[in-house]
Amino acid sequence: MAVKDFPSDKELDRTIELAMQQKQEKHLEKQREEISKTKCQCGTFLKLDPDDFIILDGRKHSRRVTIECPKCKHLNDVKIFFPDDPRLVEAQIKVIRGGFKFEQDNIAIKDLNKEQISSWIKSEQEKVKKGQSRQSRALQMILAYLK
Repeated sequence: MAVKDFPSDKELDRTIELAMQQKQEKHLEKQREEISKTKCQCGTFLKLDPDDFIILDGRKHSRRVTIECPKCKHLNDVKIFFPDDPRLVEAQIKVIRGGFKFEQDNIAIKDLNKEQISSWIKSEQEKVKKGQSRQSRALQMILAYLK
């Protein structure tokens, strides 16, 4: 449509407004997809609900949630930050991998199953290799030996 095809400024303004709304809706849909495709470090989708993070109040906001990966059972801290209105800006998504849920629940060691213990051992062995383990030197040496 050419500008001369519009009989009034009001119709032109309405057309511009509709085009902006469509652009914002496409942008929001893209943000929803990006949030729902958030992955753990192991590559598994965390199955986040985008509507929990997108708040359409015209302001900047952030939301943080801790979610357990269904595959590797690590807890992931997911922070999604919008520096302005979500209809206008891209989401900044940060996923920080943490420990295991059973570590934070203070479950007695005798109540842990073999799978939980072996996943903790593997995780600690990786940390020992990288020099990031917080365990005692003696335990680090045992973990290094168990490889």
